[in-house]
Amino acid sequence: MRQQESPEAVELLERLRRLRAARGRPTLERISRSTGRVVSTTTLSRLFSGTMLPSASVVEATVEALVANTSTPEREEAAVREVMALYRRAYDAQGGPRPGRRPSIGPGPEGRLQEELWSLIRSRGFTLDHLASQLHFSKSRVSEMLRQPHRLTPDLVGHLARVFEMPPEPLLRAVELAAQAHRAAEAAGPYEEASPPPAAPPGAGPAPDAAEGGDAQDVAEPGSPALAEENHRLRAELRCLYDAEARARAIAEDLAKRLEREREVTQAAQRAAVAAKDRTALLAKEVERAEEEMWRARVQAVTEKEARVEAEKLADALLDALHAHVTYRGPEDGVPAPEDAFIRAVAGWLPGDIVTVVSGLRDKGRAAFAARIVEEAVATRSVPDVTALALALLDAGPAPAAEGTAPADGS
Repeated sequence: MRQQESPEAVELLERLRRLRAARGRPTLERISRSTGRVVSTTTLSRLFSGTMLPSASVVEATVEALVANTSTPEREEAAVREVMALYRRAYDAQGGPRPGRRPSIGPGPEGRLQEELWSLIRSRGFTLDHLASQLHFSKSRVSEMLRQPHRLTPDLVGHLARVFEMPPEPLLRAVELAAQAHRAAEAAGPYEEASPPPAAPPGAGPAPDAAEGGDAQDVAEPGSPALAEENHRLRAELRCLYDAEARARAIAEDLAKRLEREREVTQAAQRAAVAAKDRTALLAKEVERAEEEMWRARVQAVTEKEARVEAEKLADALLDALHAHVTYRGPEDGVPAPEDAFIRAVAGWLPGDIVTVVSGLRDKGRAAFAARIVEEAVATRSVPDVTALALALLDAGPAPAAEGTAPADGS
């Protein structure tokens, strides 16, 4: 039934909105889960937007979900009674039938199943025509199904569960209980079927209230408190099942997220280990190359040291020979002939060897003799050889000076 802008309906809507705001403005999906999917998000949207005044069971389930665990049980129950009193005044102001009137429901498990089916139909805002079109049945067959729900097959229960967007297990259990009760009644004696209830909530014409979204109310008839209590218990069990399913789904999602995070951390650690291994291999290669270079440098140093020692020995031997020759023959004018031959021979050597001999002569005090070797090399060698000799002499130290020449500092 669509709401009209009556003061009673506005007061009810404001009260519901205040309850939702006090709960932190939960989403319609969250409220629907809290009701155990008894109330769909579409029905909740129509209720909070003020476009529809749904059944009493929808309003009651919504209020119970909004006030649950917010205060003491006594205050929560008082809040539910207050809202339901506002609902009855708003419903009366709409000019519809009194809340509490509905088709007669049989006792026992089958009656509770009928009660639950009507509650699901009204909470979704369905009419019998709409439900028949969803199930691809005729309206008469749907009415027969509601009159004798113990005859529901598992396939039909599965179709109903999909239409009502709920798991099929609660309905299958209720159908099994109704079928067992029906078989027990038949075994106890001749079965007399109760007068079938009307296929839709009472009212003028083909369910006018249902067409507007407000079917017959999901409350017990006057004088049937036990039936109302059993219906309330069944809806509470259904909500508990939905809450448990929602908690299990939330736990599974949390575990999946944790697993994904652990997998990402493991993959990052593996990538870091591979990178560290690669860096270690590169460092090992660098160390190996450095060791090879050090070995080559040591070999070269030993070779150069040995060459220098050999050159020094050669220079010493030549000097000794020259000294013996000069001592044997005595001084002559100019340079003795063997010394000239020695100078010409050394001047033809490699620049490095020349520098070694020149350094040895200079260390022995024969700077003039060393200077003559350099002059002979400069006069007889090519320009590149002279350049190499000059560079080698610069690396070896100051150029040799003739004997008797005073140093630059006057010492």
